[in-house]
Amino acid sequence: MARANGDSSHAKISDPKNDSFVHQLRATHQAILVGAGTVNADNPSLDVRYANGSNPIKIVLSAMLSVDVTKKLFKEGKTLVYNQLKSEVTEYVEFIKLENLTNLTMLQDLAARDIHSVLIEGGPSVLGSFIKDKLWDEALILKSSKEWSEGIKAPWLGIPRYEEIVSNSDTLNYFKPA
Repeated sequence: MARANGDSSHAKISDPKNDSFVHQLRATHQAILVGAGTVNADNPSLDVRYANGSNPIKIVLSAMLSVDVTKKLFKEGKTLVYNQLKSEVTEYVEFIKLENLTNLTMLQDLAARDIHSVLIEGGPSVLGSFIKDKLWDEALILKSSKEWSEGIKAPWLGIPRYEEIVSNSDTLNYFKPA
């Protein structure tokens, strides 16, 4: 799902023609969630640029506040940073301290804030933790026709896909838990 750690070559391998699909998917969710590792490594915007719709609220999991708050996603819009160290509100960022920070306690806090639709677009650790905790209702894997011989593998869902759609030179695979 990503280049090997330390590999600085361009990381995107999916067909650029699918960017509008991904951004439309973002626009259909109230929030988008990543971990501190994704923010620090990729410097994502996590916004909707290639489709019509509203930007989702950005959520970052950073238990020990290792996230670099100078990255571009912190420069506009609303970002919630779940952590175990501090609660603080600034112009664009709300740090939310949960002493018992788990995926479930974070989702419960989001539900209390009336946020019920979260697109998890994180790296292997974040995705793997939600899969392990069985806290997902649908997965979409955008699989490129290109492959890397080395890199960081995506977490395994352990179930067969229920639908496959060819989209440009990529394949969209849909999964639902049993």
